[in-house]
Amino acid sequence: MISEKVKELKDIQGIDPYQQVFLGSKFILRSNKEFDMVLFDNYYHGNWQLNDTRNFLQLSLPNGSKSILLKVDSITNEVLQLKIDSANFIKFIGFRNPKDAVEGWFDKRMTTFKFTINNEHYSDVSLDPYSINNNRWRVRPQQPETPQQLKQRVMGHLEFFRLLFTDAIKNDKDFVTYNWFVCPLTPANNGIGLKNYKKVKEAWEDCFYDTIQAKQGYDILWKAFDMEIKFPEKEENKYKRGQNMVEQVIRNMD
Repeated sequence: MISEKVKELKDIQGIDPYQQVFLGSKFILRSNKEFDMVLFDNYYHGNWQLNDTRNFLQLSLPNGSKSILLKVDSITNEVLQLKIDSANFIKFIGFRNPKDAVEGWFDKRMTTFKFTINNEHYSDVSLDPYSINNNRWRVRPQQPETPQQLKQRVMGHLEFFRLLFTDAIKNDKDFVTYNWFVCPLTPANNGIGLKNYKKVKEAWEDCFYDTIQAKQGYDILWKAFDMEIKFPEKEENKYKRGQNMVEQVIRNMD
């Protein structure tokens, strides 16, 4: 729960625990009026629209729920500051994880988000880790999936993970954050591990139709991970090492 995350971070000196929770968050307003947002390790995709007076930003989600309104507090070429009342915020968080929409945030009538522009640019949407095409693996399906569809969902997850390393290598990034998506795989400097299902079960289930198919998806990943995976000892770049090991898992799924 959000309040528990904040509680864990309160002992970190010099860093606001609420700011820590937002590490890895991203809000992208695309020119085609679509948006992608990562918030509290949830991924949202929908459409955005500014009202005529440009003082409200309307976000529409594809699940048929009511639109979410954010007040435009200020807007420049570099900074977008938005305010959202508790009712809309609860509705937003409740879109994916209703249990998180509790204490810790909603004792305040208004929450302010400040977004600053960054220099990330992708020549093609297929290279963008935040695009919907690279995140369909975690959008819960509306009906049960076939074994082949389940395999494709897990494969999409692995391709997404590989893309993160590719992006880090290409853009010479100092670090890669893993706190904005669920992943049973754990990359490390000396290899790659697979988390126990109980540790990822709750978040992993959000990516599948139901608990049964979520476990089936994990088992598909486990079988690929349980085959031979060699650690690239001669590779000095940590991102290339991670990329190499994920690619081995992908090949093991064939």
